[in-house]
Amino acid sequence: MQPGTNTTIPVTMTDKVPDFSKDELALIKATLIERYGHEIPLEMADTELRLSQASTAMTLCPTVYWTVADCHFLISKIDKMHFYNQFHYRSYQQYGTQKNATMICSTASSVY
Repeated sequence: MQPGTNTTIPVTMTDKVPDFSKDELALIKATLIERYGHEIPLEMADTELRLSQASTAMTLCPTVYWTVADCHFLISKIDKMHFYNQFHYRSYQQYGTQKNATMICSTASSVY
């Protein structure tokens, strides 16, 4: 799901996106162990994202962050059941995992 395509997604900084559940974090950890063969340290962060193309409002989203081989990975929770994924090698080279992804404005997070 692309941000900005569902009206149930919070669209302002005052709307609260729920934190990652223990089950969601366990799934991320298990997936990374399966992929890399060992545990990858995760950091919790908050990221401001623009979730709607129709608005410039920023929404504070809980984010899981990790680094592997100079590549930075982020999974941001944008509502109860939807996530936005991103990876980058340098801050000016940001990639999403969706085709034709909505332009997202991300700003400072607590991991940098």
